[in-house]
Amino acid sequence: MCAWGYAGPYNCLSCYGCMESCDHLFFHCGFSRRIWYSVILDCGFSNPPFDWDSVVVWCVAKLKGKSLKVCLAKLCLGACIYHLWRQRNALLHGNCPRSEEAIVSQIRWEVRSRILARRSVQIDDKDRPLINFVAACSVVFLVAGLGLCIQYLLE
Repeated sequence: MCAWGYAGPYNCLSCYGCMESCDHLFFHCGFSRRIWYSVILDCGFSNPPFDWDSVVVWCVAKLKGKSLKVCLAKLCLGACIYHLWRQRNALLHGNCPRSEEAIVSQIRWEVRSRILARRSVQIDDKDRPLINFVAACSVVFLVAGLGLCIQYLLE
């Protein structure tokens, strides 16, 4: 941000501990790290990389083809970056920031929706745990939606 001539705060707005950089904003900050780790574990990957250059190398090496696992990981990476940037902007502009849980839930919902809308995803028997994850997201959001409807009707 400094290189772009930005005159605002230079420290991370989530942890106030480090200078803001792509590495810190998306992977090193504790807030971002927990979100990235939680979401990428949902995709069936362990030991994800935690810096920008390593993520690029990891994507080139691991995310080839059209399997469910690959599609989930690509969508999760994009959604994490998007939502972490939105969180940063919310903090910067005085809007209401969201909790880690809210961001992870939103990412899961968006990824689930996009996976279900695709026709080109190849699903193998080894993808059964991932299918269960996608189905579980559906149930969680259905139950949450029903809870909101009931709460609305009771008011």
